[in-house]
Amino acid sequence: MNIIKYQIKTNSKLSKREFAEVWGVRSDSKPDKIYTVALTKKGVWSCGCPRWTQNASRPECKHIRKIKQFRENGFAGQFEDQTMPEAVEEKLNRFSMAEV
Repeated sequence: MNIIKYQIKTNSKLSKREFAEVWGVRSDSKPDKIYTVALTKKGVWSCGCPRWTQNASRPECKHIRKIKQFRENGFAGQFEDQTMPEAVEEKLNRFSMAEV
């Protein structure tokens, strides 16, 4: 699977936070690497890839574009549905700090 949709646990800190959707996108160049892509309730996108995290302008990376296209196509194709791992929750806490 190239795309994972993470379910936000109802009892987690994130369930009360600003994230509406959280996805995992497998890297094209490093298949063992999965980048976390998140959409806030305000419609702001973020990604854990270097292009997004290392640029103050927060450019739209290919991982965000992939999820946007996937959503626009009515989730055409398959994705894996998983409970959110602890490591992903930790990444999301860093996204909150990075947003401007």
